[in-house]
Amino acid sequence: MAPLGEPCMAHRGLQVMSGQLQLLLELQATDLLIDQLTAQKKTAQERITFVRDDIQAARGRLEDTKKELAVAQKDRKLQELELESKETEIRKHQAELNQVKTNEAYAALLKKVDELKNGVGQTEDAILGLMDHADELQKRVKREEAGAKEAEATGADRIRELEAEVVRLDQALAEGA
Repeated sequence: MAPLGEPCMAHRGLQVMSGQLQLLLELQATDLLIDQLTAQKKTAQERITFVRDDIQAARGRLEDTKKELAVAQKDRKLQELELESKETEIRKHQAELNQVKTNEAYAALLKKVDELKNGVGQTEDAILGLMDHADELQKRVKREEAGAKEAEATGADRIRELEAEVVRLDQALAEGA
């Protein structure tokens, strides 16, 4: 038996074990905090990626619309060239009308001129449609430019906030939570 006033071996063993349990509980709490900080950091990094993707998507939509506008303008130019070609052919055939010798040749040329005039009307309609489409696309380009600028501005602000959060979380992790 231990002398009076001195703790017994069992009691000292309990004190040591209690201290070790306290250390284990503190270690477990620290591990839990590190896991939480790591998860928060991962979430912030994912949000940065999402914001960057949103900015890139806005830029992509703008570029797609610009390409579509360029195609519409090119198509309009091609239609205008076709119109000019048809009008030149009409003038040529109308000049030939005065030089034909037979009624059949005259009727054939007249029919050809009428067909070309119908084609001119269709080409003019196509040009007008392409002009309307190009106007709409130009309006869309302006809207998407504004949207892309807005996405870039707000996205840049949000990315700065999230990157600051990542730095803060890294510091907390480096300090051992």
